[in-house]
Amino acid sequence: MTRVKKIKAVGLLLIALLVGMLFVGPVTQAARAKNVKDLLSDSRPSTVSNHTIQFITPSGVSTSTDTMTLTFDSSGQAFDLDNVALDILSFDLSINDGTADCGGSFTDKTIASSTAAGTWGVSVATSTDIVTFTPPTDATAGEITADYCVKVEIGTHAANDGTGVQQITNPSSEGVVDIDIAGDFGDTGKAKVSIISGVTVSATVAETLTFTIYAQTDTECDSSGGLGAVYDASSTTSTIPFGTIDNETFYDICQKLFVRTNAKDGYSTTVKETDQLTGAATSDEIGDGTCDGACDDTTSATWATATNNGFGYCMVDSTGNAAETSGWTAGAQCSDGTPEFKTFPDDNASEAPEDLMSSANPAGNDTSYISYRLSVDVEQSADDYSNTIIYVTTPQYN
Repeated sequence: MTRVKKIKAVGLLLIALLVGMLFVGPVTQAARAKNVKDLLSDSRPSTVSNHTIQFITPSGVSTSTDTMTLTFDSSGQAFDLDNVALDILSFDLSINDGTADCGGSFTDKTIASSTAAGTWGVSVATSTDIVTFTPPTDATAGEITADYCVKVEIGTHAANDGTGVQQITNPSSEGVVDIDIAGDFGDTGKAKVSIISGVTVSATVAETLTFTIYAQTDTECDSSGGLGAVYDASSTTSTIPFGTIDNETFYDICQKLFVRTNAKDGYSTTVKETDQLTGAATSDEIGDGTCDGACDDTTSATWATATNNGFGYCMVDSTGNAAETSGWTAGAQCSDGTPEFKTFPDDNASEAPEDLMSSANPAGNDTSYISYRLSVDVEQSADDYSNTIIYVTTPQYN
């Protein structure tokens, strides 16, 4: 080939490459899901828990190949999904009506173990802890509208096609783990959950959350707990040791609760008990009672008569107004002249947890005191009684 022909050949090649580049379409990039969070029903290590995963999808779902995946702890597969893999009833998929804050009504999708016309398929890869949702075989544009909110419920609270009976088992040790959202539908996202004994926490990536329980001596409670010089013993960070008690007598112990988060829309903290105080040997229970006749899990009332037996609590704000925001008004808190009390919702009786502390804005130093009160009657069986109080703190990021 002559030098002139070689130059022409190179020129034609360059032109072909340039023309080819003009016809290359734009590179598609995954959109970032918004308002991503995962709410656990229980955060204790090695404990089964329900998961409510929620996010707004910028892309939506338009075809039968637009799969959605949830990967639980991609770095280590610390969760155990073996149980839910056997129970399709433990999965619900629902879509809201397009409100920007996921606050609208939700419509359930029909799901099954395999996809079909009008039916989403759900599969679980237990070796990688990946849950895959596959759209119906006849899915078209608008199967999930772009910018709608997607909610996935996994556990015993799933109830669309029947009540779920299985839950995911939490990692065996404390720490923060990720749940990754991905798939062929075009969006990606990440939620962080913190596995902490006695505390359930949901958080999104790169944000901060602190929930701390502080031990208090009886002297510290006398000055800050709100009820005055009535406290009988010191608490630890994880125990309320009433010790040996007499009947028809009030016993009071307090703890300090602290929340800090930079979540744009604040947080909420709820409380419940695993069961009523139960005897180790007799299995007898100390009933929660009704205070002086009118309190329950959601309504506070005065409790000044020790012969009105039971187990309850009251709240008082120290820094910020977290307890007041959750319903402990100025006239109901421990520190007022006529303090009011509530009883703890009983998880064993499927009672809903009660709001304890909350904020609609970032909180730098929300501090409140909880005072536990106990009184038993003369016929209460001699035994060692105990239960566990569970706090659930959920930050809100938009």
